[in-house]
Amino acid sequence: MLFSAQQLAMRGILMRKTTVTGLHDVSQSWSGLGSAMSNLYNQTKVRATLSAPFLAFLYLICTAGLHITTPALLGVEIFSSNESVPINTHGWLDWTKTRE
Repeated sequence: MLFSAQQLAMRGILMRKTTVTGLHDVSQSWSGLGSAMSNLYNQTKVRATLSAPFLAFLYLICTAGLHITTPALLGVEIFSSNESVPINTHGWLDWTKTRE
């Protein structure tokens, strides 16, 4: 999913009219969360484009949050039990009997 979002974002920025610095900032932002954060910080010095690196940073931070919280949502508590629990069964169903 991340690869598809990256490819679509890069394709979109290539279709628009933008500066080479802006294109470089966006492509570097999609290489990782630290790089996106660094590019956002550097936009205070040389402001080429702010929206595309910010959107890349936002997407990457949301993906990181999703990767952290999903296992906690689906976690199952481990327990050990030494008690035996009897389960009553009725045996196999007899499929050979015809309905009447």
